[in-house]
Amino acid sequence: ATSEISNLVLAISRGTTDARTQVMDSAEEAKQFLHQSEGTSVLMKKIAEENTFMSSSISEAVHSSFFNILKLDHLIFKLNVYRPFLGIHTSGESAETLLDVHACPFGEWYYNGDGAKLFSKSSIYRQMELPHNIVHECGKRAWESHIKGNEKVALESLLKMEEASHKINELLEQLADEDKRLPLSSQ
Repeated sequence: ATSEISNLVLAISRGTTDARTQVMDSAEEAKQFLHQSEGTSVLMKKIAEENTFMSSSISEAVHSSFFNILKLDHLIFKLNVYRPFLGIHTSGESAETLLDVHACPFGEWYYNGDGAKLFSKSSIYRQMELPHNIVHECGKRAWESHIKGNEKVALESLLKMEEASHKINELLEQLADEDKRLPLSSQ
């Protein structure tokens, strides 16, 4: 009986030692897993931050490009006004085609396009209409005056057109800044 008890105690002792070793090994594995998951968490956080930064950078570039395209459309219109002064004539263009404030790319954006849809409630946006009209009126007057040989009126008209054009570009910059501050859901 003593031998059986001794064997039983020895078996229990070995089982306890084995169980203790397994618990210690499991604890060490859990500790390593925790360390790895913390590292993964830090890495995932860095990736998320980088994606947020990249997304923000791309969004700003698109935003800036949008307003720069409007300025470019406006510049192209002005270049068409300057054509007769540079001796460049194209068929189908006349002073009358310059008068339609709704037909130029900027006018289409302003009256019927995204400008009207996205910004019509903005006071800055609404301030653009008058200088836009002045650009067209002065461009037409400059064109007609040049063709009639009245260079003094043509030059005065070009200067007024450039002043109004500068005002439009200033307002576009202000609108771009205002648009950046709006929450995305209200755009």
